[in-house]
Amino acid sequence: MKRKTSRTKKRQAESEIVLFDEVPGAECGTQCGMQDGSDGNDTTTPTSPYFDTPNSPTIDLLQKSISNSKNLTLLADRQKDISHSSSRLLELFQAADNSSIKIKQTTEDYTTEITFRFSDIEKGLPQPAKKLFRFIATKINQQAFSNRTLRRDYVEFPLQELVDEELYGSIDSARKGFKIGMKSLMTILVEGSRTEGRGNRKTNYKWVLGHMFRKAAIDNNTCRVQLETENNWNFIISQYEIMPNYSYKLSNRGYDLTEAIFYLARINCREIARTGQFNISFKVIQQRLALPESTPNPGRDIKKPIKDAIGELNAREKTSRDFWIETFCDEALAPHDWIKTGFITVHFGSNYLDKYRDISARKCLQIDAEL
Repeated sequence: MKRKTSRTKKRQAESEIVLFDEVPGAECGTQCGMQDGSDGNDTTTPTSPYFDTPNSPTIDLLQKSISNSKNLTLLADRQKDISHSSSRLLELFQAADNSSIKIKQTTEDYTTEITFRFSDIEKGLPQPAKKLFRFIATKINQQAFSNRTLRRDYVEFPLQELVDEELYGSIDSARKGFKIGMKSLMTILVEGSRTEGRGNRKTNYKWVLGHMFRKAAIDNNTCRVQLETENNWNFIISQYEIMPNYSYKLSNRGYDLTEAIFYLARINCREIARTGQFNISFKVIQQRLALPESTPNPGRDIKKPIKDAIGELNAREKTSRDFWIETFCDEALAPHDWIKTGFITVHFGSNYLDKYRDISARKCLQIDAEL
């Protein structure tokens, strides 16, 4: 692991972050010219089996890092086995005073760096923070960010909505979970740049070292999160994907598999548009579910969690068949070879397939425009 530090910049960024408890009348933002729900990016209909949500390599790396926060070194090592390109490998940098650890990923088009305080990841970040982040990112899509512009600097929603969506089981647990989750998310530092387009159409979006969220509060059972406004949200949000409406209701591992499927489906939309399906290796699933590399009981600790996550999603889709998962593996193989050679095929029904065909067609038009 490499050692690198930037203490001054880090202290400056952290000093600006405030997490409010429940304070009557606490204000977390100012109106920026966009009313709730107007001019948003959500193209779903009331009958859609999915919702639109922002994504990017940065969001994906953040979600994977939270899942693997107890062992970021293993996350980086596994990337060597998974990635077909050396440019997509992960690097780790530990601060000279051991106060933080940074994970970095670089490709031709983007560089993203995410820094965690060592004290936060020593015991692992709270896993529900992944769902809370996804929920807030979706609210940003619906309320604050549209047409590549941050229209206002906060999002808000009833505390009850976190219960209705089954992120938490009660108002009390939602209040506690929101505070714990936001406290973790607001300590994370992000930095990087993203290049979009070619030639004269090339645009660079930067995020100077800093947080994504400035403040969070609960006032009269309404949650409000203030967004960072000094940086460019086009770095954080580079594309949109779809996820099943029941995503938040899933177990942690079922949710992790769902995140993996629909992030990779967006990347493989052309293959899906052509064949109606795409594959994901067990090695990728092992990384996404943060499963151990070796264990005295691999059947219980590695194979069963993968099978359970697949089974959970198939059970959810048993009646709709909007998408379903087919498993290909040899149960006679040793666990290491089972992981190395096994894979799933994700099949999509018409509701999802129409969406991916539309995304694929728009991608081709964009490429043609850039040539």
